[in-house]
Amino acid sequence: MNVALTVWNDRISPVFDVSRKVMLASVDQGSVLEQKELELPSGDPYGKLDTLLQAGVDLLICGAISRPVEGYALSRGLGLIPFTAGEAGQILSAYLDGSLQRPDFRMPGCRRRRFQGGGMCRRRGGGGRHLGH
Repeated sequence: MNVALTVWNDRISPVFDVSRKVMLASVDQGSVLEQKELELPSGDPYGKLDTLLQAGVDLLICGAISRPVEGYALSRGLGLIPFTAGEAGQILSAYLDGSLQRPDFRMPGCRRRRFQGGGMCRRRGGGGRHLGH
């Protein structure tokens, strides 16, 4: 499985739509097999998603993501765990060991996240969002 984490200054980028690079990790049975950085095209967030899909990414872990871009990602079969915050290496480790649901890995303002095949973050207006992986 290939997991991408948006990164900025070794932390999860606050907003996917303007992120410029990802940490790309090939993982299997809780271990990292290979890890590298991948530059994303500037501008168009849909182009960023297309780049990730062409690179074989199965799951994107990121900060905030706009609803239209999220919808595009999900419609293309890309798993998402958005509204994540923290140091990228710690986030990857937490994903691998199943502890990414910890409150300290949520973006500020994200009150709740449920992890059973995905997660959920409540936004203003009260709507939850399904995330798959």
